[in-house]
Amino acid sequence: MTSPTGDLRRKIKLILSQVDPSVAIYRAITSGPTSYPKHPSPRPEIDLASPGSVEVAHEQVVLLKTLYAQSPEKLKTNFLSLLLNQINEQNARIIVHAVLEIGHLGDLKKVVLDGPKKLGFFVRIKVWVAIREKLTMESHRFTSEDLSLLETMRLAETSRMPGPPPRPRGIAGIPRARSV
Repeated sequence: MTSPTGDLRRKIKLILSQVDPSVAIYRAITSGPTSYPKHPSPRPEIDLASPGSVEVAHEQVVLLKTLYAQSPEKLKTNFLSLLLNQINEQNARIIVHAVLEIGHLGDLKKVVLDGPKKLGFFVRIKVWVAIREKLTMESHRFTSEDLSLLETMRLAETSRMPGPPPRPRGIAGIPRARSV
């Protein structure tokens, strides 16, 4: 007989085994002539969806959110660690959306900031793409505290990035003359 935690782990793995990263997370809800605001966003290249114009439609995100909601309180504390321990390049987007759907940005911060060596470069890119997607489609769900936390995470992430490669130097640090 499996333990409740083992059963929860098995269910999470089953849901994540079905992930197709090419499937869209959101579906537009046509409640009027347009789904997007008519006023320009602060950065015109990013159209922010207005509240109620989109809904989460990705089956695995919905299933993970439902599994969390139906879990007993004792297992909810284990749920996030079990879910975040499964993160990889294939499912990172889905996991990030699920974690943000259930309102646990702080737990995502722990994985992104406190475990930078655990997550590979491409997984980290997928995490940030998912965060941007969530901000674009459901910006109304983020509080000012959430945005401050995301900014802290972004600054920590960019500080880890290597700078541009050093320019070739000549003798004694003098730049080499370019040949024409």
